[in-house]
Amino acid sequence: MAAARLDCIDAWADLLLAHPRNWSPKEDPTPEECAGQSGDAAIELEHQGSMKAEEERARRAAASPIDDGASLTATGTERP
Repeated sequence: MAAARLDCIDAWADLLLAHPRNWSPKEDPTPEECAGQSGDAAIELEHQGSMKAEEERARRAAASPIDDGASLTATGTERP
């Protein structure tokens, strides 16, 4: 049963990561990995998937440097 819960959470995270932040999951059906979940359990699994998606977004943002041009100026390197 725990594996099915984790599969559902992962499916929600994947689904949410594939869409912009302002996207509402109510526009598309629930992931098939979550079939049979209802009520509070379904809400909790969707919430956990959402939290996992946000953690992944934060990880990606931290791993991706933002080039605002300042680093090029500081090193004396010209822009291409």
